[in-house]
Amino acid sequence: MPEDLIDKLKTWINTCDSPHEPCAVVHLKKGKIQIVPVNNISEDPTNYFVLDHNSFVQLSLTGEVLYIVHGHIDNCTPSDYDIKCCNSVNIPYIIFNRLTLEYTIVTPTTYKSLSGRVYEFGKNDCFEATRDWYKAHDIHISPRSSDWIDDWWLEGHDYMSEVIGVWPFTECTGLQYGDLLTFAVETDVENHIGVYIDRDCFFHHSVNRLSCKENLYPFWVKHLKKVYRYEGHSIKRIYWG
Repeated sequence: MPEDLIDKLKTWINTCDSPHEPCAVVHLKKGKIQIVPVNNISEDPTNYFVLDHNSFVQLSLTGEVLYIVHGHIDNCTPSDYDIKCCNSVNIPYIIFNRLTLEYTIVTPTTYKSLSGRVYEFGKNDCFEATRDWYKAHDIHISPRSSDWIDDWWLEGHDYMSEVIGVWPFTECTGLQYGDLLTFAVETDVENHIGVYIDRDCFFHHSVNRLSCKENLYPFWVKHLKKVYRYEGHSIKRIYWG
């Protein structure tokens, strides 16, 4: 979670003066997050909330919903209803006490997510995001060497080609779910990787952004260098967040 997210959510909660439970989502688009208020259409909005379905669907189509946020009048204890709904949509809840601004994060019982991680070279970057995506799909890729330096392509290194050369992938044409994508951004050397996840979207982690799903078009496709396909069994589609 970005360090300042809770502070921003507290500021938003403080601006809500309605007696109804305020609702919002933490929306991730192109590696950037924003807090988007959503109407509470519950028949009893002072005691529980129901997000406006049309708004929620639209936000899901235009990016990723990382958290659903709402505020209780005088506590941050999840109700049975909160827990049931949280598990149903498979998205974490952040529940605020509107009086004290204390909060609780409720995680769905089967929740797994790779999106929304803060970038840190060597720990949370495009390489690790890609490895973790494949690990979630039961494909284990060996870690990189510990001597990688940031901005390696500016120093004459070609790390990506070296490591991909020993991975169980073969260069191919076309695109299908689970293909490994490499990019050369402002250079001729492959310096960024991601995974194709269908519908012209791919999963990756770009510098100074959060890990996310993003459209290949119009920006990233201009930098697409190569496509590689896993040599083993077909990659099973799973919901991974």
